Amino acid sequence: MPIFSPARVVWGLFLLSTYSAFATAPSPGTPTVTYQASNGSWMVFATADDGNIYYKLSTPTGWSAWNGAIGSPGIRIVSLPTAVFQSSNSSWLVFATAADGNVYYQWSTSTGWSGWDSAIASPGVQIVSPPTAVFQSSNSSWLVFATGADGNVYYKWSTPTGWSAWDGAVASPGVQIVSPPTVVFQSSNSSWLVFATGADGNVYYQWSTASGWSGWDNAIASPGVQIVSPPTAVFQSSNSSWLVFATGADGNVYYKWSTPTGWSAWDGMIGSPGVQIVSAPTAVFQSSNSSWLVFATGADGNVYYKWSTSTGWSAWDGTIGNPGVAIVSAPTVVFQSSNSSWLVFATGADGNIYYQWSTATGWSGWNSAVGSGNTGGGMAPSAPVKEYIYLNNRVIAIENGGA
Repeated sequence: MPIFSPARVVWGLFLLSTYSAFATAPSPGTPTVTYQASNGSWMVFATADDGNIYYKLSTPTGWSAWNGAIGSPGIRIVSLPTAVFQSSNSSWLVFATAADGNVYYQWSTSTGWSGWDSAIASPGVQIVSPPTAVFQSSNSSWLVFATGADGNVYYKWSTPTGWSAWDGAVASPGVQIVSPPTVVFQSSNSSWLVFATGADGNVYYQWSTASGWSGWDNAIASPGVQIVSPPTAVFQSSNSSWLVFATGADGNVYYKWSTPTGWSAWDGMIGSPGVQIVSAPTAVFQSSNSSWLVFATGADGNVYYKWSTSTGWSAWDGTIGNPGVAIVSAPTVVFQSSNSSWLVFATGADGNIYYQWSTATGWSGWNSAVGSGNTGGGMAPSAPVKEYIYLNNRVIAIENGGA
């Protein structure tokens, strides 16, 4: 069961002649990793090339086999899964985009899974990104955000009787979004912020208001920096500012931060000579020493990381690598509080999911215990052949024809 390996991978709606450095960008397959506190286990969700979502969980002695119960005949999933836990009824919800341009979801039950529900579909809206699903505690509803084929970000919300239609209010004339949306909640004013990358290489954001949405704001743009990944947005509570991380066309990771009067310029200090980054960055905060850690995949198939210091940033550290293991996805990074270690999950060129963990002296090395367990070639797409177009491992367009 190889993890999601379609025929062609490009970096979004950008011309490969312009972004030649990314013509061999890594194939999709970034795993979704969640923690189940009730039994102290990790769950890993991933999409395979047969169009089904599989999951496995850690056990006291290792890992279970892949379970393909999150599938339904006739529905071919073409995006990464979004998996969230609903504490009110102790169930899991999984959201994903299918080849027909609809978002589907299903939930776990006492006996298994519900099967895909298409209630999040709406006639006339073609979704081409993985969905971002968030819970709104103020009214106990779910919100789902996704990018449409028309370059707009849409969202919908659950109601007592089902789901609203897709709302395209998160759009602005002349702004073409080519990444999935990053959605965060700002508790200070109870508003939602949506960050996304435009076809012009700028990062845009907007926020919800009492009457709707602000419209896209390009204050996060900087002359001379061309962003080619989805943005990672995080909040720094110590000074009440936002930090945005993204990968540039030059293979460096950039970041900027909000100020009382706007935004800083893009800072390229997260770059290092000789390291070409080809994934979106994963940024996490380490409270034990008040530093930031940034993880990303390099063109050489290794995962690199660096950390902030009192004077700036370390160089990229490539110790999260193993000879013979080529990583082809962005890394998923999680913290294990029970032993104060970091876990990094990623997909290899062989279609297996690998993970490793930090130790007192460094890193464990890649472990393939989360691997596919199946060397079969997967299901080939039926005619007409479709090509799945990606921006950093995220589906953003589906084209008919080609191979």
